[in-house]
Amino acid sequence: MAYKFHWVSLCAWCVACMTSRTPEVTAQKETTQQAQDERSRWVGSTLGEVLAHLNAAEESLEQVQEPPGKLRAIVVPADANRGVEVAIWLVYDGGPLFSEKGTWVISEIKGAKVRGLKFTEGETVTRYGEPGLGQWPESR
Repeated sequence: MAYKFHWVSLCAWCVACMTSRTPEVTAQKETTQQAQDERSRWVGSTLGEVLAHLNAAEESLEQVQEPPGKLRAIVVPADANRGVEVAIWLVYDGGPLFSEKGTWVISEIKGAKVRGLKFTEGETVTRYGEPGLGQWPESR
């Protein structure tokens, strides 16, 4: 007597085993992916738009100049509400991003375009876009 092998039954069983995940793990992965998708869309937007998304207080922002007088990035430090530090690398086009004194008023540079973002949460670092000089400075 010849037995017929039922591929459909086996295939459905294998797929169910391989793709079974708890709802919590699946929801967490979807939430993480959505956050990453949103963050990647911030590249090319303005500094003001990114700061608004982050609800960043202007008085807490750090300015990164390289070389002195050229504003390259704004760093939003981690705080109790946001457990992640965000370095926002800007497209340098002179204008308001140059300062002989090396100081900038955030309201005057909110229109600067974002070139790259670096999110640091504990030991986890996620980067989007480019910092501008082909490398991500390790200090930020």
